[in-house]
Amino acid sequence: MQRFLYWPALLLGLALLPEARAYTIVSGNVSGQTWGAGTYHVVGNLQVDDETTLNLDPGAVLKFSPGTQLLVYGTLNAPGLSDQPVVLTSSNDDFTGETIDGSTGSPMSGDWKGLYCYGYSGYDGIISMQHGKVLYGGSAEAEGSSAVYLYYSDSALLETTVVAQSGQWGINSLNCSPVLSGCLLDANTSGGMTSGGGAPELVNNTFTNNGGWAVVLASASLTAYSGNTGSANGFNGLGLLNGTLNTSASWTQADPSFPFILVGTVNIVDEVSLTLPAGTLVKAADQALLLVNGNLYCTGSSGNEVQFVSLKDDSQGGDTNGDGPSQGFPGDWLGIKGYGYSGANGILALDWTVIRHAGGTTGSTGGVFASYSDDTQLSHCTIGQCSASGIVMEYCSPVLVDCLLEQNLGHGLDGYGNGPTVLTDNHFNQNGGWGAQLVSSTLTDYNGNTGTGNGMNGLALNGTVTSDRVWNQPDPGFPFVLTGTVVVNDDVSLTLPAGTLVKGADHAMLLVNGSLICPGTEMDPVRLVSLKEDAFGGDTNGDGPSSGSPGDWLGVKCYGYTYFDGIADLDWTIIQHGGGSSGSQGGLYLSYCDWAQLDDCTFQSCSSSGSVVEYCSPVFERCLFNDNRGHGLYAGNSTATQLTDNTFDGNTGWGALLSSVTLLDYSGNMGTGNGINGFGLSGTVSANRIWNEVSPSFPFVLTGSTLVNDDASLTLPAGTLLKCMSNGQLLVYGSLICPGTPEAPVQLVSFRDDSQGGDTNGDGPSSGSPGNWLGVTCYGYSSNDGIADLDHTVIRHAGGATGGQAGLRLQYCDTATFEDCTIGQCSSNGISVEYCSPAFTRCLSEYNLASGLTATGSACDLLDNHFEHNTSWGVWLDAATLTDYSGNTGVGNGVNGLGLRGTVHNDRTWQNPDASFPFILTGTVTVDAGVSLNLAPGLVCKSQLTGQFYVFGTLNASGQASAPVHLTSLQDDSVGGDTGGDGAINPMPGDWKGVVLNGYSSNDGIGNLNWCYIDFAGNGQSALQAQYCEALNINESRLLFSASHGLRADYCSFSLGGSLIAANLGNGIFHNGNTANLGSCSGNGGGNCILANQGYALYNNTSNPIEACGNFWGSADESSIDAMIFDDDEVQTLGAVDFSGFNTNGCAPVITSITAVNDVVTLEWLPVAGAS
Repeated sequence: MQRFLYWPALLLGLALLPEARAYTIVSGNVSGQTWGAGTYHVVGNLQVDDETTLNLDPGAVLKFSPGTQLLVYGTLNAPGLSDQPVVLTSSNDDFTGETIDGSTGSPMSGDWKGLYCYGYSGYDGIISMQHGKVLYGGSAEAEGSSAVYLYYSDSALLETTVVAQSGQWGINSLNCSPVLSGCLLDANTSGGMTSGGGAPELVNNTFTNNGGWAVVLASASLTAYSGNTGSANGFNGLGLLNGTLNTSASWTQADPSFPFILVGTVNIVDEVSLTLPAGTLVKAADQALLLVNGNLYCTGSSGNEVQFVSLKDDSQGGDTNGDGPSQGFPGDWLGIKGYGYSGANGILALDWTVIRHAGGTTGSTGGVFASYSDDTQLSHCTIGQCSASGIVMEYCSPVLVDCLLEQNLGHGLDGYGNGPTVLTDNHFNQNGGWGAQLVSSTLTDYNGNTGTGNGMNGLALNGTVTSDRVWNQPDPGFPFVLTGTVVVNDDVSLTLPAGTLVKGADHAMLLVNGSLICPGTEMDPVRLVSLKEDAFGGDTNGDGPSSGSPGDWLGVKCYGYTYFDGIADLDWTIIQHGGGSSGSQGGLYLSYCDWAQLDDCTFQSCSSSGSVVEYCSPVFERCLFNDNRGHGLYAGNSTATQLTDNTFDGNTGWGALLSSVTLLDYSGNMGTGNGINGFGLSGTVSANRIWNEVSPSFPFVLTGSTLVNDDASLTLPAGTLLKCMSNGQLLVYGSLICPGTPEAPVQLVSFRDDSQGGDTNGDGPSSGSPGNWLGVTCYGYSSNDGIADLDHTVIRHAGGATGGQAGLRLQYCDTATFEDCTIGQCSSNGISVEYCSPAFTRCLSEYNLASGLTATGSACDLLDNHFEHNTSWGVWLDAATLTDYSGNTGVGNGVNGLGLRGTVHNDRTWQNPDASFPFILTGTVTVDAGVSLNLAPGLVCKSQLTGQFYVFGTLNASGQASAPVHLTSLQDDSVGGDTGGDGAINPMPGDWKGVVLNGYSSNDGIGNLNWCYIDFAGNGQSALQAQYCEALNINESRLLFSASHGLRADYCSFSLGGSLIAANLGNGIFHNGNTANLGSCSGNGGGNCILANQGYALYNNTSNPIEACGNFWGSADESSIDAMIFDDDEVQTLGAVDFSGFNTNGCAPVITSITAVNDVVTLEWLPVAGAS
């Protein structure tokens, strides 16, 4: 390299020249030199060695010949002044300094190479230039293709320096960190400045008329940028290519027409913040991404927003890329990603910020993508025209307030797996997908959000509510939409205020483990309906006109199992179209709920039941269940569902069905048009309850066993209609109270009986049949009550399919009272009583396939009852405690009478107003000692073979001449008609046992028989057999057709007057001890008729004489009469019978049979004296 000459030699040379030059020719190594003001003609490369300095004083002007450069390994120090700048320029530049010989006077870009600062490895490559100018450099062979090439420079400071007219780049910085302040880069052919790596600092610089980028920093460590401006550049902005912000910085912008331009991925590292002040404009090139691992703060203001837009968008900052008029399009760049995974922050705090045209060409990300962000808060922001969603958020807890998300090709907002996402007063308009969508997210308060014109015009939700939340909705035209399962956690509440509209997509469900609160009003109900339902909120899913269908979504499930709450508090809330495609649950499904109150709600058009309840105790008041494909309401599995004033209409199944539940009060419920138009019930009544019915057209229906617990009562008010299915029964351990009236009886009938309440089961015209249901059982065994108090109550069609039980079954009841009741058409007995003491008054038991009433081991009070057309007995009391019976009638029964076997423990009176419905002894009727049984005038008592009265107390048969008491055979049709229903069978002696009076020991054995006819007895005993009796008085009575004696008195004194003892197969009277009076011989005679007995008329087997005067013996011949009497004439030790003054006039004929053949009637009677 040519070196500078010594000054003396130089002066000698100059003296030899014909003319002195005004500049200095320089070249070579200039290390350690200082050049003062003046012009230097660089004719060869200049070099500054490492660790040395070239100082250029103010006013120094270096003019470089073509192909030359300044190579700095050490330091270039050029402290120019504003009026004495340091200039590095072309040797053809005559505008500055002295004119160089041979100058063309027309400098050109690329006239020389340039300034090359080389700091690689151990070199310095330092430059410090103030008020400098680097002009016309950047020749084709220039290092770094630039006028100023900073290569690994240890330090580079350019202040108020001009780099202009380069044939390539003005400045190229590689892997160093230059500082440019107040510089001008102008008219450089390739661009103003390019940088690769390092951390360039740019402050208050101006870039004009550069051919390419004004400035582009590639893969740099980004720093603070402020005050930079530019115009007329090929790319008129500050380009940031794949750079990284490693220290917190702020990017400020003097003029938005010179924006920041993102190229590639710009990364803000963890714990580092980038602040963009109000008015900042950032444009982005194709696939550009701002990746925020640290913090991004955009502090815009109204009218002076921070903006992120496409590089192609000329509406903001002008034609930045110089491609002529253009606009941004969705996907022109990727967007902003706040990424906080692992230890990163990923914080986004954007206020009054506009983001447009993002999403990338594949639409794979949002304009803003927050992933695992520690904190994301957007307020007053606009995100629009993105190729995907405006905002995508995952695994973070963003806050959006008063933002606008519009015209994005995907969703306005798309969130997945987020924590609490706060959305308040945002607007979602004309987005291609959902206005907003949160999937598998923690759901929070939502207030004031609106939207129009979105592909899916709503706020879609799928996730979990983890704390008390309220979802407010200013416009039902932008509803909440459940897209999957939304879970409300235990101990947490979700409130949907009045007027809220929630739509449900396919398989969507609101699962409430905590509390759901819907305080709707009549004018502004809360609605939960199908996404397809356009009637509310418009065409949310954008599929054209459509309406919701049953099963479009799953519905609401409140679940309180184990420690969950599952609480529902709903007022004026409408749930429609739930149940799911398989109809597997109700529109509202309540399971194990701690508490559920539903008032004035509607459950409609569900694919299954409107509401399903299990294991909880909800309250439904004034609710409507209609047009559901299952039941209106179904409750099962140990629920206790309170239903008051509800309406069930048009449901495919039951109006309401409660199965195996705890039964409560029910009142005011009504329904029409249901598949089964009734209120189905089975379960347990565990407290005092009343079932009220608005209309019998919507009756209660027993679908299975319904149990009334001990100490609990069930009241069925007047007019109640209770229908029953095949397994239906009412099992009463407590009390059943039915206070019916003549005008409004309580009715319990077959489910198929259309005559009451209409066609409840919807099977077309049908009537009830015996055994269609099981019946009513009142059971009081042990500590149970089994109480029945029924008035004007009708029970029909019971008994079960096999006739296994009575329509009304009373077992061990504490008390049971029935007045004016009807029990009929049962497949077995109408009434069955076991071991209790019911009272039946004015009741009707009819058309039962067994007996009208049977009782075993019981004490039934029967008064004025009627038993009609029962297949077996009218009444059959067996092993019973016998009570008063009066006024009971019957007709058409298989055995048309009141059958009795048992014991009279207290004074009792038996009456029957109608002989055609007699008492019938089916076995022994015992009258206890000290007790009287009174047989009223006209009473007819027939008996089966083993029937007998066995009297330890007193038997009073108080007949009258016009109304005798008849004790006779069941086959005796002459009185009371064909009671046994066996046709014309003649009665026979011995058809029954008879009457026994037993006064032995402390017993009484008293008999008072007046106008009492005992016929066809004697089966194994005498018709009337008195043993040790205290008294026996027989007047105007008769003992006929006994298979044994008519009367046998063993150690019993008796009197007989005006009576007929005849046609007995044994003795008429057999006396065996004590006294007998058959007619006084000193006064009035006996007036008895004792005749035609196969044994003796009178057999005195005692030593006591007997007076038997004034009687008719069937003969007028004294010797014949004497032969009929067994006394001392036969055995001397026996007492004599005085039969003097015997009657020869005879007695009235005793008809023994009546037969009719055609028109001929034949009567047979006993022989009468004088008759032929």
